[in-house]
Amino acid sequence: MYKFYFLIFLLISSSFSRPYQKMKKSHGYDDDICEYEYSSIYYVKPCEEGKFCKGYGDLSKCEELETPFQAKILGDSCSDDLECETNLICQNTCTLSCGNNNNLEAFKTHSGNYDCREKNDRYTLYKKDFTGIINHANLISYLNSYTAPSPLVQSPSFFQIPGEITFFSRKDETASNDGTLYRISKIESAYIGTLKDGTFVMNENACISGFALYFYPDGSDRVDPSRHSSERNYMYLRCVTLKDVNEDKLYVKYELEGKEYYYDYSASAPTQKLGGNLYDDSERIPIQSYPLIRNQLFSKYIGAFTKTKQEECENNKKYLEQYTCEDNEVRKWYYFYNHPEQYVLYYDEEEKDNDIMNFLLQKEYRIFISGNFLFMKFLLPIAMLLFL
Repeated sequence: MYKFYFLIFLLISSSFSRPYQKMKKSHGYDDDICEYEYSSIYYVKPCEEGKFCKGYGDLSKCEELETPFQAKILGDSCSDDLECETNLICQNTCTLSCGNNNNLEAFKTHSGNYDCREKNDRYTLYKKDFTGIINHANLISYLNSYTAPSPLVQSPSFFQIPGEITFFSRKDETASNDGTLYRISKIESAYIGTLKDGTFVMNENACISGFALYFYPDGSDRVDPSRHSSERNYMYLRCVTLKDVNEDKLYVKYELEGKEYYYDYSASAPTQKLGGNLYDDSERIPIQSYPLIRNQLFSKYIGAFTKTKQEECENNKKYLEQYTCEDNEVRKWYYFYNHPEQYVLYYDEEEKDNDIMNFLLQKEYRIFISGNFLFMKFLLPIAMLLFL
C-alpha cells in the first residue's frame, strides 16, 4: 500500500520520470525486447547472460555485450604512446616520469589522471607550516600576511577521497579575550566509509556513517570560538551518525560519542575552502533527499565495499569502476545509494532478485548478471546429471 502511494507521488514529481513495471509475457513484442512504454508506464525485463538492454527510440532490445575498452595503465607493457592512458608515455612499459627524485612515485589520481607524489607521505593532500607562531597575536599577524591558503597540493589516489582535517589553533591569553582562532594545518586522504564519528572531514563519504554536519573546529555548531573583530573561524564537516530528520522544522537528530543532539540545518554555514572561492557564506547544511534511506544504503554499500576491498582493488589496479570495483554486490548498493527512490519502489527483501531491480542494475552497468541467470547457469548442468 505504501509503495502505491509513493508511486503516485513520483508520477507527479518532475524529479523522477520513469515508473517501471515487470514486463508481461503477452506484451506482443519479440522476446529480445527488454523495455517499452505504454500509458506512461515502462515495462521492463533483464536480458539473459552475456547481453544488455540497448535503447532504440521507443523500444529497447537485448544486444550482445560490448567489450569495454581500457587503455594500458601504468606499468603495462606497450609499443606505442597511443596504447597508454592519458599523460603516460611508452618506454617498453606505460610510464610517467617523476624526474630524478627517488622520493617520488607515479600514481593514478582520483580524477583518473596520473601524477607524482611523495612515497613517504602519500596520504597527505595539504600541509601548512605554522612554525614559530606561539600566540594568538602571532597567528593574526600571520593570517594578515597572505590572502589565501594554497589549494590541495596533492590529489588523493584513485580509490580514495579527501578525508581527515587537522587544525592549528592559538588561544588569546591577553585581556582582550578574543577567543581561539583555528586554521587548517593538514588534510589527508581516506578510503570511503572509514573515518569514525567526531572526525572533521573534507568529504562526508569518508565517514563510517556516510553523514556529516558543519561545526566549528572546537565542536560548536552555533558559536564561533573566535571573538576577534576581523579574524573569524570557519565551519567544517564533522562525521556524526544521523538518527532522524524533521523536514517541517528543519532540524536533524544526530548521535555523537553515545549522546543524541539536535541540529538546525536551516541556516547557512561560513565555510573555508582551499583554492577557488575560498570563503563561502552561503554553504547550506548538506541534507539530501531521503536522508534516512540513503544512510541505510550507505551502510550496506560500505559493508560490501570495505576498506580491505578498496585496498585490494587499488593494489590490483582495477580502474574500470572507481566506486564499485566491478563487484556485483557493491554495484547494487552503490546504485541504490544514488537512487534511493528506486530502492523504495523496487527492492524487495523477500524477493531480492526481482526483474525490475536486475533490469535497472544491468542497464546501469551493462555487464551485471542477475542472480536468476546465475542460478540457472548452475542448475541446468545439475539437472542434466540427474537425468543421465
